[in-house]
Amino acid sequence: MAALCGAASCGQTFRFSAEVRARAAKQLPPLDDARAELTVAPLGLQLTLPFDRTLDASAHVSSAAVDVLGELRAGDKLVTPLRVRRIGNFSRLTCSYPKLLLALPDDERAPRRSYIVLSHCNDKSTLFLDGHHLGGMRLAFALHAAFDLPTLRVRRVRIDYVDSAHQKPRRAHKPALLVEHVRDLAARAGGGLARYRLSGGGELSSVDDVMLARLHLFQILINNGDWKVYSLQPLARYIRRDTPRAYLHNVALVGPRAPGQPALPSAFDFDISTLVGVPRGVAELSGGSYEELLSAIASPHVLRGESSLSRWAVLNLIHFLRRHGADAARRALAFVAPKRALFDALVARARVGADAKKRAREHVAAFYRALQATTKLWRVRRAVPLYATAGGARRACDAIAAGAPLELVEGGDAASRPSDGRVAVRPVQVVRVVVGKGLEPLCNKGGSEASVPQRAFIERAAIEPLR
Repeated sequence: MAALCGAASCGQTFRFSAEVRARAAKQLPPLDDARAELTVAPLGLQLTLPFDRTLDASAHVSSAAVDVLGELRAGDKLVTPLRVRRIGNFSRLTCSYPKLLLALPDDERAPRRSYIVLSHCNDKSTLFLDGHHLGGMRLAFALHAAFDLPTLRVRRVRIDYVDSAHQKPRRAHKPALLVEHVRDLAARAGGGLARYRLSGGGELSSVDDVMLARLHLFQILINNGDWKVYSLQPLARYIRRDTPRAYLHNVALVGPRAPGQPALPSAFDFDISTLVGVPRGVAELSGGSYEELLSAIASPHVLRGESSLSRWAVLNLIHFLRRHGADAARRALAFVAPKRALFDALVARARVGADAKKRAREHVAAFYRALQATTKLWRVRRAVPLYATAGGARRACDAIAAGAPLELVEGGDAASRPSDGRVAVRPVQVVRVVVGKGLEPLCNKGGSEASVPQRAFIERAAIEPLR
């Protein structure tokens, strides 16, 4: 590596000649559209870097961003010298193979080419991301692309790690996923202008509303609770303390191409999603397993016969309908309605493990069952009482909030009842989501919280179809 740098010290300056940088840029491994990548064989790479500052457990203690010198080879051919940096708060603390940022060691004025390495995390642990979960990650990127959202390009690789202190392979044939830097995605989506945002606050009005609604549906499909676009966040995050804060998390905004146009959302980092399949120990870091959240929010008496994953998707779709404008939600739902065959085909032809395929099929099936289930639900148009009987004055709730979802009790056909009559209903939730506050009781009686009834009656004129 020293010969490539001339007389300069690579370890200190990271400055390489223009010739070396130009050659390296041409020789970097190509990345693929996430859908096409599902069928290609892994690329073999050799990554040389100082273990004591990157992979060893002691290197993970410091949160400081430190660049070290590395070298990337494909086969026997030198590809490029690199700058290497550990990234990812979670992976730095828990993974023997943390996420890495690989960048060409350009000077500060030159454009940079960068990759993210999503590693398998650990060799033997059953609690965190391992090799076969990377198949689920690849499927998540492919499904994201199938939603016609700007999607990062990826490439499956097998890496031989070499410790630069000893120049000997130490850890061979480790699975990983190379992911492009959002800068390159932004340049494609922005017509050559690499405008993008990865952090900070902002307003939802600056984001394309239909594309944002599509992104929300994608996150529901893969059951990912670890994302946020300013004030828009998944249902699972409402039990977290950061609920009122508006910022970007695991979503990039790319563009716009011109002033006044909206930015486009692009999601990444799906390792908390249950489609990727990380075990519960990690999923609970985002607020609890979805089964626990389901039991805390949903009435146990509704949507019987559905799987817990499908019932949880129903709650998330209800939340989706409340958080997006009617036109954007309608257009996003119309986009995804005919896509099931496409999603199933992506999963079927993917070169991933059997477990990853099984999880993906389950999530696609649960998502479409939930879409169908929401067409049979109703919601409260305005805050009105719930009555204990069809004709009496005794109340089960003094008022049920506007927007609360309801299921018609068997035999209670709301469409056939007179507008001034009552219909039998069952509340879908036992709590409601209040933006900026979190979860609040759904039913109050006499000024205090009351249990949500299994069956109650409501004025027919006070409800309307959920969709």
